Amino acid sequence: VIAFLIAAVFKRKDVERAGQALLASFILLGLFTLFSVAASRFQWQLPSWLNVNPVGTANALAYVLAAGFIFALTLALTRKTSAGRRTVTALSGVLAIVAGVILFTAIILTGFRFLWVAAAGAMLLVVALNFAKFWRKEGNAPEYGLGSIAVGVGFLVLVLSLFFVYKPLPFAANVFQPPLEVSPSFASTMKIGWQALKDRP
Repeated sequence: VIAFLIAAVFKRKDVERAGQALLASFILLGLFTLFSVAASRFQWQLPSWLNVNPVGTANALAYVLAAGFIFALTLALTRKTSAGRRTVTALSGVLAIVAGVILFTAIILTGFRFLWVAAAGAMLLVVALNFAKFWRKEGNAPEYGLGSIAVGVGFLVLVLSLFFVYKPLPFAANVFQPPLEVSPSFASTMKIGWQALKDRP
């Protein structure tokens, strides 16, 4: 419903403002996470490690950090075409870069492996679209793909993500000690859902 209303009601400026507000909120959440890391490291009297945060559980916070990082980095990489044409406003581009750097640092410190799988998949898609000549032509000037710096950053994040999937940084395990969360396994969840659909479709 939200996606439909945005497509039907929002104008371009509305989308830009919403995107900027979202990036700003990701920046605040990333700064909160970094502050929590520092508080845990220096033993300031704060609530249990990331158990108290604006999102919910520590795992839920990690998911939101990953979604914010992927959104910010993709927007930062695609803010200009290879011909130099802007696709978003300068403010949105700056917010995307700042959010990407802060969230990247926060994700490294939290050390959740599955987040790097998502980041690697997103960067693979961005790089693949670049080489598929995703951007359109305007007049006689071809606007194929991203700039060389953006492609290089995309490749770098892709390689780092794959590295962190198999070998997280050693200090991350010492900094981040997530609390145990008891929840049904994915197979159990699917079984319960299927049984509910069969009984009361």
